[in-house]
Amino acid sequence: MHMHVGTQRRPTDRETLEFCKRHGVDHVCGYPLDPNLNDTRQYWTLDELERTRDLCEQHGISLDMVTVPLLWSRSVDIARFSAIMLADDPERDRDIEHIQDMIRHCARAGVPAFKYNMNLLGVLRTEPTPGRGGSRYSTWTKPATAD
Repeated sequence: MHMHVGTQRRPTDRETLEFCKRHGVDHVCGYPLDPNLNDTRQYWTLDELERTRDLCEQHGISLDMVTVPLLWSRSVDIARFSAIMLADDPERDRDIEHIQDMIRHCARAGVPAFKYNMNLLGVLRTEPTPGRGGSRYSTWTKPATAD
């Protein structure tokens, strides 16, 4: 078994890929540039995936994964596409078909995996914490309890 350093940083463009390579990152979760996502299409096309894969390969980086555009880390209450989680038909069936299209397109483009974040609450965080070198850490601080 091999372990790789990778990233899911956006966007997957020349500048980001050069940054990754410079810092020893050879594997990425990619995000196709300039997708034509809309209310009727929430999946990456084969062409978008192939262009992203080719750009990664030009920089010596492996496109190991892409993200599913319709399942982001947002609360189900504000997510633009929540039909799968809420069982809202006929949108649910449409979104399932989009996932099936993603499987087919990833297979044809040679992208071995995709990721999604199916959650109901979104990503819960409090204010960021200052970190070393001026960085900011994503934070969850347990609220104080009243005694």
